[in-house]
Amino acid sequence: MQIKPLEKIDLRHPATGRPLPVRSVLLPGYRCLAEVELENGHPGYADLPLGNHVYHPQVWDRQTNEVVSNTNFLWSDIRDEFRQEHDDPEHWTIIKRKEVKNAFILNCLDFIYGHCLSRLLNYTADHTLRFPGMDCILMVPEQLAHLAPPGCAELWVYRGPLKNLRFRNRWLERSFADLYARMESLHLSPCPLHDPDRIDLRQHDLQAAHIESPALAFSYREARCWGGNIYNQRARLEELGERLASIWPREQLWLIGVADKSRGWKWKNWNSILAARPTLEEEKAFLRGFSQALVTVGCQGSNMLLPCMLSWSTLRLLPLDRLSHFLGGDYVGRAGSKQVETLYRTRVLYGGYELRDVSPQAVFEVVKSMIEYRHFLQHRFIEPVLRPEEIQNAARTMPSEEKVNADHFARVASQERELPQLARRAARKMRNRLEKIYGRLKWRDG
Repeated sequence: MQIKPLEKIDLRHPATGRPLPVRSVLLPGYRCLAEVELENGHPGYADLPLGNHVYHPQVWDRQTNEVVSNTNFLWSDIRDEFRQEHDDPEHWTIIKRKEVKNAFILNCLDFIYGHCLSRLLNYTADHTLRFPGMDCILMVPEQLAHLAPPGCAELWVYRGPLKNLRFRNRWLERSFADLYARMESLHLSPCPLHDPDRIDLRQHDLQAAHIESPALAFSYREARCWGGNIYNQRARLEELGERLASIWPREQLWLIGVADKSRGWKWKNWNSILAARPTLEEEKAFLRGFSQALVTVGCQGSNMLLPCMLSWSTLRLLPLDRLSHFLGGDYVGRAGSKQVETLYRTRVLYGGYELRDVSPQAVFEVVKSMIEYRHFLQHRFIEPVLRPEEIQNAARTMPSEEKVNADHFARVASQERELPQLARRAARKMRNRLEKIYGRLKWRDG
């Protein structure tokens, strides 16, 4: 969407569909807003299409404090953003590589790490077609700056806590106003969260795992635990590690993710790549770990975004309160025509609210089956069973089409000749059975 000049903005009310006059544009954080005049004359803010708000935009009547959307499900109430304010210039760095007058903004800021990543990975080569002749201004957290696509004219790097991006950032708002003033034309990339078809790992110099990848991984998190808390999760992980070590090298079992309270723990049967606030090198270690994993297990959430893209297969533990997120922004599917392969490589185990009923044995059995039958999947659905030279040899000895047809018709004729004999045999058996039954009934009546 073109957001400068203002006359180019075609913004409509999500409930009524009527146009909303735009007075100005502001970018206070993870969402981009337009200051509008509502139908009743009240001032308000309306979402511009960015991230989740491409699908569920909201309009906030600032006089009545009422929020209206096109759905009853509010991903994040627009009023939450203005509940707190931050003014933290020390957390921001702007890297200007060249002066630009015509550009598009790629806003990859969000208070959820996986959503930042999803916005960034949806940047692909087609942006050059969508915004021809324009430079990219990228806004991104420090942890993901190393995945920035090449050729960005400006890089806005945020080094503060991601949770603060949920609220209004005064410094970012002022800096965006300065950027808006010096631009001749400015566009906003929608950065959708649910667009797996557009993700191209090569665009970000990433490489996915393959069917012979050496490691098994667990995507670790403390916010949504397997078992309700980190201590129950530890007991389940150590039991799972003991079972996996019976079929897989112990040195290739990895715990990967963000850990605060459990960062210094010693783990039985697991190697760990855990960090409280991942540095650039630790983020790269996360990527390497997931891209070497044959199977990655983890609780459903944004922590499974990278494994679903980089690991060869995944097993997600889905709690009862996350059923609506089965195909949400937390998960990037493998698009394409290989439906059987996709079903095989993306498994789900359903459980209660805290996943206490998902046992380590159940997880182990699923992972074991995925490991043992992966080559059957490869030969049956991914690659031909025969090698090319075997196919050529089979083609030389293959009977002609006429002989195949003649054999088929001879087989059908033989079956037709046998049908009367089979029918007479079945009738004879039925008659004998009926006589026995009739005889018993007659004896009872007498």
